[in-house]
Amino acid sequence: MLGWSAEGAASQDMESLVEMLRALTAVLFVGLAATALVLWRRRRDAPAKWAAVSFALLAGVTTVGLVVPDTGGEAVQWARKVRIATLLCVPYCLHRFAAAFTGVSKRVERVAAAATLLLVAATLVLPPLRRAGEPAAAWSGWYLATALTVWTALSALVAVKLWVSGRAQASVVRRRMRLLASASVGLSVAILTAGFTRGVSTEWPSLVVQGLAVVSTALVWAGLTPPRFLLASWRRPDEAHLDQAVQSLVAATSRDQITGVLLPHLVRVVGGRGAALIDDEQRVLATSGDVRLSDASDGVTRKGNAAATTSSQRIDFALRSGQLSLWVSPYTPFFGQDELHRVRSLASLLDLAWERICLAELEREAQQALLHERDFSQRLLEAERERDRFAGHVQLLGRVSESLMQSLDLSESLSRLARALVPSIADWVSIQVRAEHDQLYDIAIHHRDPRLAAVTREAEEHKRRRNCFTEPSRRAAGGRSVLLPLVDSNGLVQQVPDAELRSLVQQLGMHSALAVPIPGRTGVVGSILLANASGSGGFGESDLTLAAEIGRRAGIALDNVRLHAEQRHVATELQQSLLTAPPVLPLADIAVRYVAAAQEAQVGGDWYDAFCHPSGDLMLVIGDVVGHDTRAAAAMGQLRALVRGISFTTAEKPSKVLTSVDEAMEGLELATIATAVLAQLTPSRAPGSTSTIGLRVRWSNAGHPPPVLLDRRGHARVLGPSTGKADLLLGVNAPTRRHTQQATLPAGSTLLLYTDGLVERRWETLDDGLSRLLSTIEQHAHEDLDAFCDAILSKMLPDANDDDVAILAVRPKQSPPGRVADVGSPLRS
Repeated sequence: MLGWSAEGAASQDMESLVEMLRALTAVLFVGLAATALVLWRRRRDAPAKWAAVSFALLAGVTTVGLVVPDTGGEAVQWARKVRIATLLCVPYCLHRFAAAFTGVSKRVERVAAAATLLLVAATLVLPPLRRAGEPAAAWSGWYLATALTVWTALSALVAVKLWVSGRAQASVVRRRMRLLASASVGLSVAILTAGFTRGVSTEWPSLVVQGLAVVSTALVWAGLTPPRFLLASWRRPDEAHLDQAVQSLVAATSRDQITGVLLPHLVRVVGGRGAALIDDEQRVLATSGDVRLSDASDGVTRKGNAAATTSSQRIDFALRSGQLSLWVSPYTPFFGQDELHRVRSLASLLDLAWERICLAELEREAQQALLHERDFSQRLLEAERERDRFAGHVQLLGRVSESLMQSLDLSESLSRLARALVPSIADWVSIQVRAEHDQLYDIAIHHRDPRLAAVTREAEEHKRRRNCFTEPSRRAAGGRSVLLPLVDSNGLVQQVPDAELRSLVQQLGMHSALAVPIPGRTGVVGSILLANASGSGGFGESDLTLAAEIGRRAGIALDNVRLHAEQRHVATELQQSLLTAPPVLPLADIAVRYVAAAQEAQVGGDWYDAFCHPSGDLMLVIGDVVGHDTRAAAAMGQLRALVRGISFTTAEKPSKVLTSVDEAMEGLELATIATAVLAQLTPSRAPGSTSTIGLRVRWSNAGHPPPVLLDRRGHARVLGPSTGKADLLLGVNAPTRRHTQQATLPAGSTLLLYTDGLVERRWETLDDGLSRLLSTIEQHAHEDLDAFCDAILSKMLPDANDDDVAILAVRPKQSPPGRVADVGSPLRS
């Protein structure tokens, strides 16, 4: 009896111990689930999610198993089914936890999901499993075998995957993964065998199973969140290497030493594939391990983020001047968080050491710069002087070009060029332009000292008078550039052979000189001599190059000036041959003026003419050929000859004469168009008197501006066409009908003929121009005829008129008795 009592008491104690272990297992599962949930909230990644789901399911099943009894009604049976179905999902969730790191084949994933889903469905649909002492159903064997197979296969797959993948990991990561692999095997064995020990009479199997469950759960917890003492023991073999790396890092004196010491250790700490140091411009500075340059330069992520692949994952750590990139296992971010924190600390230490090395290199460079400071400063000053000199040369060339473009007068152009060169490049300059047969055409000498202006003028006159030059100028006129860095007293005698000119040059000063040719289109047109006195520096090759460029620019401009001057000379000669002086008559004063256009040659299409007809009448002509150049002047010469010849040889009235001129232009094929006024002036006598009291004028207007009559009282009026419409221009239609008008010019009145350039302006109408002309005429009505014409031109023309102008003014005089026969009889009317 006592034996039975002792055995019963031992059985009760054993059962109590089993229940206590079962409760402890439930508590551990709940704590493990809470830890996994906290981990998931912190990381928010797939491994943490599936770990939280797995252990939450285990905690729920275990806790419900403690509360709900094994026997009871239908509700209890359904609760049991749900517990079993939930428990069957745990291996699949652990499988998803392991597959979340590197993935798994789609075939395995589909088989695992399908098997788990079928087991869950079968658990919920099939009748409950037999209780102890009840006969087993036919399907129960297959159901249990399938559940056992799926559970064992998934658990083994998880354990093998974690164990095998941990081989190449860092020490801490490897131990955590293998600890989880071992714990998952023990936990699976405990859960599987727990169902087979329920009906056993002794409590020892249950005690072993619950103990295994407690130990496995504790190991899983240690694998997920290992305590500090465990981490320290795992890291102890690497601490010596870390201390040595830190000491080497502190003592490093070059960038290669830093990267050679620290990068390999960083790879060892995280068990990674490799590491790379990259600067701000994404250039790879150093690598360690299995890292290709394409890996380091491509796919750069933002600092602190990771770029993952199936085999490795890139993690970047921000530095002050770049980034540190590590290629680690996909398991490292989950199992090696603390190791990554250590890497971040080492990266900060690397950043400081790198900055220290950079500062040391900058210090060495600064020391080298200090050693070469004097030479560098000298070279810098020389470069600045060269820059300033070059800028001065550019500005000088700009001023030279500007001075040469401002005038078409040769003397003024030479004077402007001389003032642009002095004192910018020399103390004084002598510019000489030659004509044909090596004769001096023009010269300009300019000195920087205004007190030597008289000496420069005397030198100019001496060169013109004697046609003598310095030797450098003579050689430059032959096309050769001359550089004389230093000219002493003996050299001055050789360079200036003429004694009087040498005396003047000595007063101007010639310590150094250079001369360059002035090239034109057809050859050298002159030379430029630049000289410095003894107080200034000598010339060099750069000055000679600059002077040669100045000579080239001057050659183009002065060639244009010479060409324009020659054209002006030819035009002036042509003008003088075409515009003859008016006749001198006792019955009238005649004044003529011609002003060429400012931008054309000194002749154009405007002309005037005044001559005596064989009958004694005075013939006046004013005309304008279309055009403002020498071609218009040539056509004007032909037309002037036609009008003069036909007027002189016929006794027709002005309209008939212009008709004959029009017919002659058509017959002679004179392809031009012109306006003209032909006036015939006949003496007018008072009744019963032999003296003339004025002139009778008859005129015909071929599209020309109307004449203006100024009476003796000073009132001016326009002599417009009587028909109100002007006749056609010459050269338009020969058969056109022309008209003759007439008026009386009393003694003291003035008849003014003019061309359109006097009254036409771009900014005003013709009527405004005529009104301005009448007002100007009346203002100067009482001046003598020459002053009258000059005043009209002065007031009416702008400073730069763009059209040539001709005017012809006649003022009749009252002749004494007995002089009428001198004039002759008038033409027939």
